[in-house]
Amino acid sequence: MGRSFHWMDREQVLGALAGMVEGGGGVVIANDGCLARPVTPWQHAIEEVQHRFLGPLPQTGIGTPSEPNEAVLTRSPFRDVSRVVHEFERSWTANRIIGYLYSTSLPLRRLLGDRRPAFEREINDALLAADPSGRFVEPVALRVLIARKNI
Repeated sequence: MGRSFHWMDREQVLGALAGMVEGGGGVVIANDGCLARPVTPWQHAIEEVQHRFLGPLPQTGIGTPSEPNEAVLTRSPFRDVSRVVHEFERSWTANRIIGYLYSTSLPLRRLLGDRRPAFEREINDALLAADPSGRFVEPVALRVLIARKNI
């Protein structure tokens, strides 16, 4: 599982998986920063354009777990938890960034409606203003939880 686990009833999912996974088997939860959490100037530029077009996004509380995944795992049949972090850089182009923005759980296409072409132009312009080379590098820390079921 990746960035989806926090949207689920985590205890229920782990309970169901426990019946499918043999002893010694496990689950992996991998999560990286993603463009929605800006750390670079070009990511902040994206956030500013989105804010201009969409305003502040409502905070529903859904998908924002009050307890870390690791704590939930240690109470489940998958109690043997280890953590690994892989750090690397991810390269983006403006077109890939726009495609990514449309692929997230935020219903961006519906929210933008007929303003989509203007939004895409402004994202492209903001990105090129932040880095005229057109190559955008994102530092990534991929956090991986490996949780094994006790035998």
